Amino acid sequence: FDLSYIILNREADNFSLRTNNAMRMKMEVDRSIFNTEIKHDVDFSAFHNLFGIGYTYDTHIARRFGKAPSAKDFTFNGYRIPDVKVNEFSAFDTLTYVPKTNHKVALGFTYNFNQAKVNKINEVIARQGTQIITAQNIWKNHYGETFNGKVDHHTFSVASKYNFTPSSTQTYTLALESIERIPSNDERFVALNPPNSLAIGQGWASNPNLKPERRNRIKALLTLKDENYLNYMESRFDNNAWQIGALAVMDYANDFIIWDRARGQQGTNPNYKSNNIISRNIDATLYSFGAFANYNFLENFGIKANIYYNYGENRSDDRPLYQIAPLEATLNFDYQNYASFGKYALGSAIRDVANQDRGDFDAKSGLGIDRKMGGFAVVDLYGSLSFKDTFGLRFGVNNVFDKNYSEYISGSHVEAVSPTNIIYAPGRSFYIALHGNF
Repeated sequence: FDLSYIILNREADNFSLRTNNAMRMKMEVDRSIFNTEIKHDVDFSAFHNLFGIGYTYDTHIARRFGKAPSAKDFTFNGYRIPDVKVNEFSAFDTLTYVPKTNHKVALGFTYNFNQAKVNKINEVIARQGTQIITAQNIWKNHYGETFNGKVDHHTFSVASKYNFTPSSTQTYTLALESIERIPSNDERFVALNPPNSLAIGQGWASNPNLKPERRNRIKALLTLKDENYLNYMESRFDNNAWQIGALAVMDYANDFIIWDRARGQQGTNPNYKSNNIISRNIDATLYSFGAFANYNFLENFGIKANIYYNYGENRSDDRPLYQIAPLEATLNFDYQNYASFGKYALGSAIRDVANQDRGDFDAKSGLGIDRKMGGFAVVDLYGSLSFKDTFGLRFGVNNVFDKNYSEYISGSHVEAVSPTNIIYAPGRSFYIALHGNF
């Protein structure tokens, strides 16, 4: 039985961390989430079953305030989230069957019922001439439909997985999934008007009538290893040993949820082309491929390599999906040994990230969240000391050559879907950490 209560309050502004002599804006977010779940495991014959039910109650409101240079105080001028209450009920079951020692089959499903209500839908936020700004009017302008403030969603997801281990040195896994996801509060209930009539394209109106997202996926994973391989940097009898593996994910998505800009697209009001941020359902295709190789040698040395590639396509608009990670490879070289006090280790890592040529770079034709940045390679050095497996010390230098670079993927916590500047990663940095077991 699990029970949690989360209070998630936040304040953000455009003046605390940078100089701003123009219009000051701040956001105050108040959110609380109550979640409870009960589940039960049972074994019978060659079967194992896990089933349960859950309930979540989510209250979410976010207000925006503005202050002109000549004003004395902040005044309320917009809702990010106009007081949303969400009740969600869920039921789930996973059945695992092990007919033989080298076979394992699993089948699971999840059902969710999500009921949401917007309480501040008709509260007057502001008046601009003859126009009265409410959440209801914002959504109607962007999507051409009247939203009554309530929406119910039923979703059903199912997944199956098969593991085949013909020997201790081989593992093959195949998974088939059809996962349905209910849109988040941000994806369907943002109703944020521009701060003034001159702020073109600075509004944000996500779609309260979004459909749940359906992801139909195939996952395939294989790992092969030497009979002496236990873990990276750990081999039986300190023999040279290796492990290799590969992963492939093919994802065919229906009603995939993206951010976009209002240009009269399908599913929006064709007469309202504000360039404000909106949310849409599209069809999309996503692929991910990865491979790795580990090698332990000369008792104390190890080397491992990883490579990943991702591809995303917006089939509805015939353009690339945004925020798809570029080709990336990492190479680690490590050494460890034992001493009278315990164990010590030294290592290095090279991370090489390619330039991403496929993206959503232009706000005139897409969202415009991606930034054209060159690829980069960084080198890290690290080490550790372990004293009798009780106390430990870790230390290192990240970005040894003080490379000036920027990550392609933006941090979602920033909540900046229309960034104006490239945020660079830290330069050369040093760290030291102590830890202990008691």
